Amino acid sequence: MSKPDDKAKVILNKIGIDYKYGVVKSSNIPPLPFILYSIPHEHFYGTVDKTTSENADFIIVLHIAEKDFNTEAKIEAELDGIEFDKNEEFDDADEYYRITYEFTLTLKI
Repeated sequence: MSKPDDKAKVILNKIGIDYKYGVVKSSNIPPLPFILYSIPHEHFYGTVDKTTSENADFIIVLHIAEKDFNTEAKIEAELDGIEFDKNEEFDDADEYYRITYEFTLTLKI
């Protein structure tokens, strides 16, 4: 049985940047670069007695001091074959980029 968190960790381990689930307070920001990820929504399919598959929404947020196309390409290589949305913003207060990837995976259970 594949769990969404297990699938996220497989992807993130291949990227090679420190990561954590959830959020961090601005006073506890780890050294850059780092990734925060979350699984904000899961939808299960099947019968009352047995779930057969699950759709899980993933959000991966890269926090990085300077724009780095190579790091983004590394993440996108791990998402190869997965349709995703990408958004970039600069945090003026903390002076780093946040690059967000959002996608949904269907997992067989």
